[in-house]
Amino acid sequence: MSTTTTITTEKITRELNKQKTARLFQFAEKQGVIKRGWSWIDYARDSINRHGWESTCISGPKGTLKSNLLMQHGNAIYQNISQTIKHMITEKKQLLTMLQYAIDNDICMPWVSVDDAAALFPKSLYFTHRKLYSKLQASWETVRTVMSNFEFTCVLKHKVAAFILEDITGDIKCYDPVFTVNGSPIKCHYDYRRWMWLRNLKDPTTDIAKLILVEDITFPATPDSFKIDKELSSGKFISGGQTYTGYEFYEKRACLTGIETSTFREYWNRRLAITKKSFEDFASIFEEAPEQPKLSKEERAEINRINGEKGRETQKRNREQKTQGQSGEVAN
Repeated sequence: MSTTTTITTEKITRELNKQKTARLFQFAEKQGVIKRGWSWIDYARDSINRHGWESTCISGPKGTLKSNLLMQHGNAIYQNISQTIKHMITEKKQLLTMLQYAIDNDICMPWVSVDDAAALFPKSLYFTHRKLYSKLQASWETVRTVMSNFEFTCVLKHKVAAFILEDITGDIKCYDPVFTVNGSPIKCHYDYRRWMWLRNLKDPTTDIAKLILVEDITFPATPDSFKIDKELSSGKFISGGQTYTGYEFYEKRACLTGIETSTFREYWNRRLAITKKSFEDFASIFEEAPEQPKLSKEERAEINRINGEKGRETQKRNREQKTQGQSGEVAN
């Protein structure tokens, strides 16, 4: 194949991909999943005004300022750092108390968050406490009606209980943090996308999930970050299909102006105290756990058989995902 033919083919492929993305974005606007020019805060406030539901997952490697971004989102809602921290859940009892208060007083809380959802709602709960998991899953559909916005952090989503992830509306991935020479955070990047569910025209029992990009920007760690970093103070940013400039974007559109170091340190010290308690529980497991007998040949064979079936199911889903452009309603 000649070089000219290869270049032409690549150009056609890129153009087709652009058209497909544009068509998907237009369909998302039509469905109300995307509002042109909106940032995360706009979707959150809209949910509060109409007593709706927004659930956003903030994931990313450790050290990518997920908790910092979570706190900034809460402060943008409450405009009060004490109220924000009060609604950042780190313990099960804290969550139960807050939900009970909302139910007893017939109120809908504007914003509630769980910092490290994998600790409160681990996926392993399904295997260790099957009945408890079933009850939580059934109750969640009702309990979540007392919250307009539910937001949670995790390192990896697959470690979080499935019933928490099933109805998320937004997905934020934090990456590439920037620090000063003495280790103080300046900024981090995040990619915010919204989930849109399409009908599968080949299977009436399933939907097809699509992620629509809203914004891919940096965010400040502290208010002083704007004095240090030129990108934050005067850079160009695209959000919801619109372009904005520097500090004005963060103050008036994204409502992300950083968290004071002393405030975040106070909150983080509380998190560390919980971590210490978790480690004590972790250590006690090894002390109490009896030695497990080795698996028999038949048991190993059964495990391999189950894993093989799961692998084949995954491969089948991947093949279906590759052809979903032909089966999804956008394509038609």
